[in-house]
Amino acid sequence: MYIQKIHVHKQYRYKHWLEWEYWGLEKSAPVIAKECGITKHAIHYWMEKHGIPLRTISEAKQGKLHPWYGRRHTEETKKKMSDLMRGDGRLIQGNGSIRHYIPDHPHADCSGNVFEHRLIMEHELGRYLEPLEVVHHIDRDVSNNNPENLRLFECNGKHSTFHHNEKRYAKYVTTG
Repeated sequence: MYIQKIHVHKQYRYKHWLEWEYWGLEKSAPVIAKECGITKHAIHYWMEKHGIPLRTISEAKQGKLHPWYGRRHTEETKKKMSDLMRGDGRLIQGNGSIRHYIPDHPHADCSGNVFEHRLIMEHELGRYLEPLEVVHHIDRDVSNNNPENLRLFECNGKHSTFHHNEKRYAKYVTTG
C-alpha cells in the first residue's frame, strides 16, 4: 500500500498524466500540486520539462474555472461597494487611501485609478511624479492628504531608509 501511494504521488513526472490533468481535466497547477503533495512550482517545473504549455490567464479564468463562476455579491456587499465608490470618481479603499478615476493620467493603474496623494503632490510640484517616486504621509494617516502632511522620496529605498532610521532613533526621542 505504501508503494502504491508513492507511485500515485510521482505521476506528475509523467508527461501524459500531467498533460491530461492540466489540459484534459482542466485542473490548475496548484490543485494538481495539492493532490500530489508537492508545490505548484514543482508542477510548473515538470510541465516546462515536458514542454506542456501553460494556459493564458484568460483561458484559466473562463467558465467554471473562474473563481466567481456561479457566485453573486450579496445585497450587503453591493451596498458597501456602492458606498465606497463616490459619485465624484473617488474610490476609498479599505485602508482609507483614496484613488481617483483618471484613465488618461500617464501613471494611472490598469483600472484607470491614481492615488489622491500622488495627484496632490504633482499639483504642488507642477509636474507628474516619476513612477518610482514615493509619497510619504508624515502622520501615517493615508486618508490625510493635506499637502503639509506629504513628503516626497525619490525611490522606495530612500523611503524605507527613512522609516528604518525613524525606528532606530525613536528610543532617543523623549516624549512628554
